[in-house]
Amino acid sequence: MIALALLGCHAHLRYEPVAFEVPPLAFDHPMLVGAVRTHLDSGRIPSLARHSPEGPVPLGPDAVASLSDTELYAVFATSGRWSRGAELDLLVPTSRGPEAVSVWVDPGGRVEVAAGTVQPVEPLPPTHVDEARWEREIAEAYDLEGFSGPWSLRELGFVSIALEGLAPNEREALTGVRLARIARSPRRAAEMAWYGPSEVPPRLEVYDAAFDEFGHGFVGPLDRPVPTPVMTLMHEFGHAVVDRPLRDTFEAWRTALEASERMVDPTSFQAAFDRAHELERCYHRLGNDGPVIEAYEAVRGRTRGPTTYGWRSRSHESFAEAFALHHLDPAALRRVMPDVADWFDSDEHVRTGLSGGGCLRPTSP
Repeated sequence: MIALALLGCHAHLRYEPVAFEVPPLAFDHPMLVGAVRTHLDSGRIPSLARHSPEGPVPLGPDAVASLSDTELYAVFATSGRWSRGAELDLLVPTSRGPEAVSVWVDPGGRVEVAAGTVQPVEPLPPTHVDEARWEREIAEAYDLEGFSGPWSLRELGFVSIALEGLAPNEREALTGVRLARIARSPRRAAEMAWYGPSEVPPRLEVYDAAFDEFGHGFVGPLDRPVPTPVMTLMHEFGHAVVDRPLRDTFEAWRTALEASERMVDPTSFQAAFDRAHELERCYHRLGNDGPVIEAYEAVRGRTRGPTTYGWRSRSHESFAEAFALHHLDPAALRRVMPDVADWFDSDEHVRTGLSGGGCLRPTSP
């Protein structure tokens, strides 16, 4: 019970994607200043500072009024024990449009805040404005199997942003994958997306829930905020990277088995059959996790995940959350899991995946 209580407090360092509604700013400046000062006086917020690259700039009660309305609102909206340890990137609705604000809270509840001056990266459709044509162009450019379902131009724009953010050797993990747009998950209502590695071809499904909360949060630095659907897509791409050695080994096993069935010469048949049997044994030896997850678990240490979802879920979800942050907000990943950030920066996740777990190495005749 004690462990559950501590986990419920979220007192560990983490990145917290904004998956809750941020109501429009409807308070004047004096009211917001008074509300934040009350939290400071009561100890609900132990201390407040303006975030800067050189380090936090402390703000006493008299300096609270120097914060903007959106900064004050974000601090007030995220104060409480639930936010301890978190970094939150909010889009605060105002009469001028949504404004990006980041809030950092350490495990003791001390708060830093900063506001951005730019809007989230907007997905730009091609000049021809033809969904079916753009689907074909994206599939051809990234060697995807294709798209299915009713993708809007805006949603295809999110896919394009996410794919462009991958390194070339990471994109290879998506070769032959089909992206399917479906209204709701057949498993649970709140699910945003799902990667099915056992499908042939592999299938990445994206649901309405992936786009419903777009207006309330962002991911990335304040000078280049990225819409949250891109993090959902990048998360699923991370699953494809994990699955790559398993998928490659399975495909090699199937190809070798089919080749053996076509052999007429007994010696050739036996050699092909032995190779297929060797790949089958190796595939099963990789297990459900595979070499990428094994390497990730070795490097992540006691910090189970970079987000609450990644912390509470199995290692695959933790890796996918870390993979998404590595691409979209590397500073956030480094704040929470510095060793994992170094591991991703060194490209070990790709090299481990390319090795195929040792199954695809050439064998001596």
